[in-house]
Amino acid sequence: MKITVNNVLLELHNGARVKDAIVSFFTHAGRKMPKRLPNVEDRFGNRVAHDGGLTEGSVLFIVPGHKKRSSSLKIITAVLAIG
Repeated sequence: MKITVNNVLLELHNGARVKDAIVSFFTHAGRKMPKRLPNVEDRFGNRVAHDGGLTEGSVLFIVPGHKKRSSSLKIITAVLAIG
């Protein structure tokens, strides 16, 4: 089935998961896989689980960085600012 990841069309096997799409994208781009799988969103901006199923024509976007880390950094900064 055909899946688009970051505007790159990939051909994956039927029953592929989001994790398979990520691995295929990094392989296709000739980039090294990160130790920790990056966050992924669908075309509507919803976060998608790595073990989530895919269907023909799915569109995914790899989100740079980890949102949890930035959220906790904001909380720590706010606590330190309050004193």
